[in-house]
Amino acid sequence: MMELLKNAWKGWLDFMGAGKMSALFLLGLLVCAYLGLGEDRSKRELFRYSGVMAALCICPFTAVLFMLYQTKFYDYEWIWSLVPMAGVIACCEVLFLEWFWRREQGGGVRVLCMLAALLALNLFSSSMGNEKWRVEDLGPEREKVRAVVSEMMRDEEEIVLWAPEEIVRFARGLDGNIKLLYGRNLWQEHLNAYSYDTYPQEVWKLFAWMEMAGRYGRVTVPMDLDFVSEERGLYAGSTLDGRDCVETALRLGADHILVPGKLRMEEITELAESLSLRCDKLGEYYLLKKTQ
Repeated sequence: MMELLKNAWKGWLDFMGAGKMSALFLLGLLVCAYLGLGEDRSKRELFRYSGVMAALCICPFTAVLFMLYQTKFYDYEWIWSLVPMAGVIACCEVLFLEWFWRREQGGGVRVLCMLAALLALNLFSSSMGNEKWRVEDLGPEREKVRAVVSEMMRDEEEIVLWAPEEIVRFARGLDGNIKLLYGRNLWQEHLNAYSYDTYPQEVWKLFAWMEMAGRYGRVTVPMDLDFVSEERGLYAGSTLDGRDCVETALRLGADHILVPGKLRMEEITELAESLSLRCDKLGEYYLLKKTQ
């Protein structure tokens, strides 16, 4: 529950950081309420609904309920689709300009200056671009994986592969004859959408070992804090033995295992020989596969 609350609050902070339209929206509601604008029934109901829904989206406890309803496929920002933010901002600005026009008794210059100020406020309240939300160019990484996959599948018709995250991400899209022990939905859980099936602990340990092996370059690796999860059987201060993980992968059906090239040659060779596997260097990786 605490994790859900933390995600909801972080989502609100990120939403605010992407632009100040939410602040402009709240300011518009406050100004209209203070000046008594929009007293007819339709506008009053719109403002009340928008204010209540905005408060529910901001409050972490109710935001969590909305996020659970929409599933992990959608991020926090999507719950704001419940609030007609753009329409309310436009309505508030028109009502304020009408009020200002009447107050100035049709003074053209002042009204034009106020209109320009509102346009500037809208411009500066919107996002001018967020670096972390830019579309990442995956072309070079995909081509790098394509070279590895092409070499690996040269004399193969169909394989069951266990590999690092960057390979798993593109493998099936590059060659449909590759089957995987797990897919991207393991570490990107929002891809499961309305599916509530989860991976067993032994598969999570395979994923964790592969990533830790890439970090430490050893067969026996410690468990970093960003992978610790008691629910998944990954505990702080524990270690994962590469031999046990390779045996698990073989038992689950893997016949090709691609491990990071950072592993020491003598360690990976010893591991391959102890399990009667063939070991070949393949680009930046070592390929372990069953001997015929």
